[in-house]
Amino acid sequence: MKQNFSTITEDKIKKGLYQRFIEPTKNNENNYIGIEIEIPILNLEKKPVDFQVVHKITEEFKKQYTNFKPQTIDHNNHICSLINKKKTTT
Repeated sequence: MKQNFSTITEDKIKKGLYQRFIEPTKNNENNYIGIEIEIPILNLEKKPVDFQVVHKITEEFKKQYTNFKPQTIDHNNHICSLINKKKTTT
């Protein structure tokens, strides 16, 4: 019995990648791109960072950027992450 093996070509690979990763994002308003903002906080006295400062900065960010809502809260009721679910247009 003769087996029919398809030849893998660069074009087939490109098409497969395009179908898998690009096509699902076209014209779908439910897909979002996430951006993680990391803000390094250093203690200039070379001591451990006071986490109350971190929590205060997070709260101030939330106040200034009102579209961001808490996504994760820790066991002490501090915000661990914020998310903006508002749709924007370009």
